[in-house]
Amino acid sequence: MSLQGDVCVVTGACGFLGERLVRLLLEEDKLTEIRMLDIHIRPQL
Repeated sequence: MSLQGDVCVVTGACGFLGERLVRLLLEEDKLTEIRMLDIHIRPQL
């Protein structure tokens, strides 16, 4: 799957799995943007 120029939306980004998924996506060089959605806010993400 190519992520070149793609925008990923992660729902539940501050949860246990969502946080790990966001960290993995941050390592993807060709990803343009990550949007996170959650009902709780965690500033460290």
